[in-house]
This record gives sequence, C-alpha cells and structure tokens, in this order.
Amino acid sequence: MKKRALKNCMFPLVLATIPQANADEANLFDNVQDQWIAVFGQYYKADDDKLPSKQMFEEGEVLGGEYGVRFNANWGSRLELSNIYLDQGNGSDNDEKAASIGLDALYYLAKSDYYLLGGLRLQNFDDARRAMTAGVGRHWAINQDWRIVTELAALHDFGQSHNDMTAKLGIAYHFGGSENSSSKSDRARSRLNADRDQDGVANRYDKCANTPNADEVDQFGCSQFVEATKTSEFKIFFAKESAELNSINREEVEDFVAFMKNNPEVEAVIEGHASKPGDKQFNMALSADRAKAVKQMLVNQYGISSGRIREEAYGESDPVMDSGSKLARKVNRRAEATVSKTIKVKLTEQ
Repeated sequence: MKKRALKNCMFPLVLATIPQANADEANLFDNVQDQWIAVFGQYYKADDDKLPSKQMFEEGEVLGGEYGVRFNANWGSRLELSNIYLDQGNGSDNDEKAASIGLDALYYLAKSDYYLLGGLRLQNFDDARRAMTAGVGRHWAINQDWRIVTELAALHDFGQSHNDMTAKLGIAYHFGGSENSSSKSDRARSRLNADRDQDGVANRYDKCANTPNADEVDQFGCSQFVEATKTSEFKIFFAKESAELNSINREEVEDFVAFMKNNPEVEAVIEGHASKPGDKQFNMALSADRAKAVKQMLVNQYGISSGRIREEAYGESDPVMDSGSKLARKVNRRAEATVSKTIKVKLTEQ
C-alpha cells in the first residue's frame, strides 16, 4: 500500500523544524555531556531499483528507536535500530520489510544543538546491504528532559550504488547531562548578581528583602526615610464672658481626637484665652475655665485620658489680633490645642 500520507506530512514537518542555523542563536539548554533514548518514524524514499528483482520499490516508512551520547560540545554518537517497510511502485499491495541497524557519529555546530551526522547502516532485505549515511538534524527542546527529533539524511548503498533519502521525526528523552564551563560561569554570575526584589541591589548585599519597588533604597537595599512632623490642631470660640461650649467645629475636634488615639504617647496642652476688655484677673480665670471645659469635653465625650491633657490659662496676654475691634475680641475669646509627632516618611521614586 502506498504511504503517500506519511510522505505528505513528514517532509513539511521536518523541513519546518530545520531552518537555516543562526550562529547567534542561544541554546535553550547548554548540556554538553548528554545521553538520550528516542523513538521515531521516518519517511523513506528508496532508489527505484533498490532490489535485485527490479520491482521498482519507491517509498515507505521506518519505525525505530535509538540510543545516543553527546561526549562534549562538538561530538556525539548514536546507535539506531529500526524496521523498514517499502512499497512496490507497480501498483502491487506487497510490501518489503527489512531490519536495519546503524551507528552514526554526530558533529554539533558551534553554540548550537544542530548537528551533522555520518555513519553506517546494515539493512537486511533479501540479503545484507551496507550503506553510508549523511545528514543534518536537531533535537528541539520541549523542557529540560524532552525534545523533538528532526533529521534529513541520504543513504548510499556500497554494493549497488543506490541512493535513498529519509526524513525523521521523533521524540527523545535526555538524561545524565552536565553543563559546560561557560554555562556554569554564566549561571554562577546570574546567582551572584541576582536581585530578588528588583531594587537594584544584588541579593548578596541586600539586607532588606522584598523592598517595595517604588521605594528608594540605600546601598544595602533598605528603604530610605526622612523625618517629618505630623500635626493636628483645633480652636473653639466662646461668647463674651462665657466658658460654655456652644461653637464647636466637630470635624476639627474629631480629627484631633483620632490623632491622640492613634498616637497614645502624645500629650496635649489646652490653652485658654480671653479678649482684652475687662479685669485682667477676671480674664485669667475665664481663660482657665475655658481650657478646663475643653479638657472635660475630650475626657468625657471622647474618652481621652485626663492624664494626657494639661490646661494652661493665658488670660488676655496672647491675642490672635491685637486690637480693640469687634472681630479681634471675637477671635481672641478662644481655647486651642496643637499636638505634633515626628514620624519617618519613606522616600519613593517619582
């Protein structure tokens, strides 16, 4: 039976996977001492007068396996066992079967997994046939262990000067590999210069692992900080000669309370003030009452510990506006507090 389907699919597949070798192409794996076992199929184009019977054997298929060894960067060898099935070209359904054993030397091109092959075949048709083979191939890496095998080769029969052609496609399992010194050096340099958190400092110098990418870092790979002052403040204004809390900016007070609760080490000073009209002693007492009223509000309504709050009375001695205007008197009748904390802020890349 003609095996046209095998021919039609095998040659395009093999040709597609053996492009022109590129000297700059880097190997996926740099194993230079390697072993493999493989199974394969071949399209076999026989010389028209392959057999003495002149039965016009044209083409067929080969099924087989191989064991190979790569000794170093340039040289390898392999042993191949297979069965050849040839079709007659005269329309007959008869097939001719022959066992084949081959031994090849492989020469690997520089910095490549492409190789040239040359070797001997012993084919057992009606009698033993000895042939020389030459070709080109490559094992295409799927992963560290498995590779696709592709080859194109020609065979020359010593006895009758027959010239056959083959196209091989197979799968190989590689094992026992070792790296060349260049690859080992590259891998060592890669480990030496590895930067796991991508902060620009190699792991061997990095004392702060997993630094966020946006952070600016020092020579040890640690985030850099600057000191900054965080502040919260509020003012409460009062009616004339009063310490009643009737005009409160709740948003300011609640922000102040949140700051105090988030920073339990911070203490606050409530300053009480009064406007100038009136007796100085009266204004001093009034400013003290205003500071006390604010402290009680923070303690009773917001739960701030009284031990963290001090009161100070300034009377009319520290006005916001130093004039006798109505506006000046209004803004000077007040209680106020400002708290701050020095914090460290990360420097980040802009």
